[in-house]
Amino acid sequence: MPPTVVKVKCRNCGREASADDFKVHHRLRMAVCPTCYYGKGSPAATPQRSAGALGEEEGKLRIAKLKENPVRPAYEDVVGSEDVRVKCPDCKYTFRHDPYRKFPAQCPYCNKEVPRVRVW
Repeated sequence: MPPTVVKVKCRNCGREASADDFKVHHRLRMAVCPTCYYGKGSPAATPQRSAGALGEEEGKLRIAKLKENPVRPAYEDVVGSEDVRVKCPDCKYTFRHDPYRKFPAQCPYCNKEVPRVRVW
C-alpha cells in the first residue's frame, strides 16, 4: 500500500500543504507552510493594506517614537573579566563580548554587527 500524504491547513495563510513540509517560523513562532516560511507570496490570513491605508499621521507617530527612544544595546560588565555582556538590539539575545579584541564581531544569533563599546 502506498504511503498516504496528509494535507494540513496552514494557520498563517490558510493554504493546504503536506504535513512533512511544515517548518517552525522563528518570528511567527508556529509551524507554517513552505510558502509562508520562505516568504513567497502574500499570506491570506494577514489583511492586505493599500498604499495609503496606513496613513501619514500614523507613520509620522511611529517615526517620532523611534527617534525618542532609540534602541541601544545594553552593556554590563562581567565580574572577574574584561568582557562585557551585550544585549543585541535586534533579536534581544544576550552574549559576552570582548571589547579589546572586538570578538565576536557580530551577534551569534542574528549576525547583526555589535556596536562599539567604549573602553575606559
